[in-house]
Amino acid sequence: MKEITRIHLAKVAYDIELDAKKEIQKYITALERYADDPELLDDIEIRMTELLAERGVPNGGVITTGDVAAVRAQLGEPSDFAPEGEPVVTESPSRQMYRDTEEAMLGGVAAGLAHFVGIKTVWVRLALVVLLLASLGTLLIVYAVLWLVVPPARTATERLQMYGQPVTLASMKKLGEQAEPVVSNVARVTQAILRYGAGLALIVMAAVALLATIVITFGAPFNLYDGSLIDQVRQMDSWWLMTALGLYVVSGLLLTILCFILASAVFSRKWSRRIGVAVITIIVAGIVSFGSAVVLSYGGARERMQKLQDAMQETKVNLPADFAGVKKLVVTAHTVGSPFTGQTNELAVEYTVDTHHAPRYELTALPGINPDITIDGDEARIAFKSNAAHNQFQGWVQPRLIIRGPALDELRVN
Repeated sequence: MKEITRIHLAKVAYDIELDAKKEIQKYITALERYADDPELLDDIEIRMTELLAERGVPNGGVITTGDVAAVRAQLGEPSDFAPEGEPVVTESPSRQMYRDTEEAMLGGVAAGLAHFVGIKTVWVRLALVVLLLASLGTLLIVYAVLWLVVPPARTATERLQMYGQPVTLASMKKLGEQAEPVVSNVARVTQAILRYGAGLALIVMAAVALLATIVITFGAPFNLYDGSLIDQVRQMDSWWLMTALGLYVVSGLLLTILCFILASAVFSRKWSRRIGVAVITIIVAGIVSFGSAVVLSYGGARERMQKLQDAMQETKVNLPADFAGVKKLVVTAHTVGSPFTGQTNELAVEYTVDTHHAPRYELTALPGINPDITIDGDEARIAFKSNAAHNQFQGWVQPRLIIRGPALDELRVN
């Protein structure tokens, strides 16, 4: 039976055989003599715990002399830190995905992807910008998810794995000796311009989204059309359109909040899991809200159109007897188009010569539309007083006026 004692590696407690403890203490003491770098020694101890876990030694497990020998073989000898030379490494370990926060412009996702695929970071950033524009901004969801699920490379082990290099004493030494990358003034200024430009663009987008939501919904402060959209939709008595309008407002406010959050993150260059969850939640809620609004708008428009078509009435009225001597007719009609589509919906006028019956007109229109007829000698005028406000939002409901009377010399429709 072998005697067991207790040690700590990287603040992780283990049970260990006495012989194994002596071996690991000699190994660590030699490392301290060759590598006068506390941070590097901490990384080495962390790597030891990872190698022990790979060998099936959990936290609190028992370390044997065989485990120490295996860890030592994988890490290398302390003499690897000596200036004479380094051992040749023949293995080519696979790269692991980490976020490179040291080379990050925001969260380090682009830099981490570049290291993972083995290309320059600038190409990945350019590709992300192109994809962001092509996806109409939905790539932000993917970026935010990667920001949340991909861990940052904090330790020397994780950075070596990110670069696809073997985690040995020699590679740790080389990584520790590498000076921080020298950023030229041009690159520094370019990064600052990109960061502040993106932040300002997001603030402008937030302001535009908020202003558009206010103007379109409440018709203020520019009074672009008569009455607010919310008043017009309320008059239509359609729960489809009222609900859709509410969802459009929610979508606009969510877009405003999202742009402000992202602008704040860009300016401060700080990101947290809480911010990431908020961004993803807002994006998903905005997509669901806007998509539902589109569906409800379509349903509400169909319902509104059906109501207007059902409300159309056909009336037949005889014209005054002296209309039989009319030679010139002028019809004046109001334009009843939709201000949102720009389409017009003028009165459809049809004149039919009928000398066998008394002059008359047939009108198919919404209730409340009545022609005003005046006759002066051989000239008649019909003023079409339209209730255009009733079909202002749905401009496809077109009144139709059919006049039957004597042959004319001139017919003009204003």
